[in-house]
Amino acid sequence: MHFALLQNDFIKMSREELCEYYGANIFPQVPEDLKNWDSSPEYEYGIYRRNNGSGEVYFDQNVINYSNDNFSRNINIETAKGTMPLYDVAAFNGDDFIKSSIGGIEIGIGGTEDGCYYAEFMYKGVGFCIITDGLSQVELISVLESIMK
Repeated sequence: MHFALLQNDFIKMSREELCEYYGANIFPQVPEDLKNWDSSPEYEYGIYRRNNGSGEVYFDQNVINYSNDNFSRNINIETAKGTMPLYDVAAFNGDDFIKSSIGGIEIGIGGTEDGCYYAEFMYKGVGFCIITDGLSQVELISVLESIMK
């Protein structure tokens, strides 16, 4: 797949507009010590539409990051409408996942020896890839459940 993300095609969206576009709340409840990076002025959510933002959507993947003050605890969430997101920070294959279910939604969950966890699933037509570092299994499950309310 080859395409260019043209800045003139970018449609900036607020959190609310993005959730409306996806048809799901993509912003989970996270542990209190984690803060969303979107408070930074250069951090933007949105989609790309051809013809200077007036045509068809050709890219709608968004990245949502949370971390604590010293970055020892992190959550990276990638979303895409109608498909699983393209990976930006890691690549996993089906052998890396254990099939599980939360609220009837099938989820692939895996982990690494150094305490990272990852989960992949489709919910309400939105593909999610979630990678955590420094969170417990219980915290990961809580984050997942908060998306699927």
